[in-house]
Amino acid sequence: MQCITGAAGADNVPTDFCNRILTKQRSFNWAVLPDKPSSIDGNVRPFAVLITIRGVHNRTDYNSYNEYYMNVKNFFNSYIKQHAPEHLKHAWFSSPNFAFYGVQRELLSGSSSSLLVSLGIALVVLFLTSGNLFIAVYALITVTFAIAITVSVFVVLEWELGIIEGIVIVMAVGLSVDFVVHFGVGYIHIDPTDIDNERKKIEDQSKPNGNENDSKINTLRVMYRKQQVERTTRVRGSILRVGSAVFMAAFTTFAAGFS
Repeated sequence: MQCITGAAGADNVPTDFCNRILTKQRSFNWAVLPDKPSSIDGNVRPFAVLITIRGVHNRTDYNSYNEYYMNVKNFFNSYIKQHAPEHLKHAWFSSPNFAFYGVQRELLSGSSSSLLVSLGIALVVLFLTSGNLFIAVYALITVTFAIAITVSVFVVLEWELGIIEGIVIVMAVGLSVDFVVHFGVGYIHIDPTDIDNERKKIEDQSKPNGNENDSKINTLRVMYRKQQVERTTRVRGSILRVGSAVFMAAFTTFAAGFS
């Protein structure tokens, strides 16, 4: 990188000023344009102009900081377009003081997309681990409601979306999937002997009579009761097998986050 040479004027910058600016720029390690001639006239090299603006702002208040940033940015953009020389009209405003604001802006715009991508990955993982599409869809609905509750808690507590909140929202997907996968796998891989025993009890309790219509109704009633008892048996077995482990995992995670 080098400064523009020649007399100072409308299309140039004094050499000593440019050298001071470049020295400061290197000491702060700012990102700059590549060290190559401009495509406009082939002679102009990139350089930086530092402008100090005094002000105190609450960086945790995104709305006020966003308004301040947009005002400064719009001022520089309009000023550069109106008053900058032709070879400097492609300049832009940048400041390391807005680094935290940039993180907040990316969290605000990227949390929803990250959430959708995480839910999509969760659906694939649930389907591969359970082998049952319906269970995977039901589990995904459960995860979605868990995330909705997490976001609702933020709204009730009047928390603003920051770094910690964005991380919690993304992590809520992974933590919810972990617990739901345990219950889903336990629900599917229940001992079939337990289900057969419960079904046998239903059949023994149902005594068909000689009426054909009553026999059909009784058959449908028995099928419905068998499905209900199978579902109940699977839920009970899943809770007994993985309930304690999932509860302790959730409790320790909550305790670690609360502390």
